[in-house]
Amino acid sequence: MPDFLKGKKQLSSAEANHSRCVAKVRWIIESVNGKIKQWRYFSQTIQNSSTPFVGGYLNIICALINAYTKTSNIESDNQKQWATRMLELRDKENQLEQRLQQINQTKNRPQWKKYDAQMVNFPTLTEEDVQHICFGTYQIKQAKSYIEEHLKPSILDNEKYEFVVELSTKHVDLVRVRFASRHSSNKTYIATVQFDEDDYDEPIKGWFCTCAAGARIIGFCTHITALIWHLGVCRGETDSSDPQLSANNLLSNLEDCIQYSDNTSSSDDDDDSSETSSDDD
Repeated sequence: MPDFLKGKKQLSSAEANHSRCVAKVRWIIESVNGKIKQWRYFSQTIQNSSTPFVGGYLNIICALINAYTKTSNIESDNQKQWATRMLELRDKENQLEQRLQQINQTKNRPQWKKYDAQMVNFPTLTEEDVQHICFGTYQIKQAKSYIEEHLKPSILDNEKYEFVVELSTKHVDLVRVRFASRHSSNKTYIATVQFDEDDYDEPIKGWFCTCAAGARIIGFCTHITALIWHLGVCRGETDSSDPQLSANNLLSNLEDCIQYSDNTSSSDDDDDSSETSSDDD
């Protein structure tokens, strides 16, 4: 079973590592269950009176799945390497977490200044590099929406968007980002990454985030993934031709809509056509 917070704000490194291992093992089971639940009969509550027949129905559906769908788990060298690596890291502590605790306990705390991500000399990474550290692709898929929400209009050009990061002159090997929580408007998580631009074999040296699972070293949380993906793979560049609305900009756009609504007539007779738009989170 994965570990639970039980009133704590964050899992320890060991607890977070254990939970990640459990989630990785459970993935194949949930994947198969998902295929079975695609059938309407098994996607809903089954009455007790149907118990004698459920086994037969399940055998039929599983036979159809095995015959006409792709295998959920395809053996590959990556999976074996990932499994071995995860077991090696399971009992190790997060070194960057300990370093940050020491930094915060000093009298002269470092000053962090905000910069555009394009100004960071971050190591160049490929998608395969990030997958290897993440032990999969799930966090990468989630991270892309986090990147879009973190984008803000540039101070110099309102038509362009920038990804704001924080740097410190005392710790040039660290970069961090403050991500707004998706569940609480007044909460932010600080994702910090330690890197070495001169190390081409292993440029990412460590990571730590203040979110619930941010202390783990078996892969990393979505906040860390978003930071590494945008700086390492995207190189801090944003697509200004099709900018996405971030959560911070949504309120200002709603205010513009309200002002427009107040200045126009509410009568349906003025125009036979109406337009509506919605932004999906």
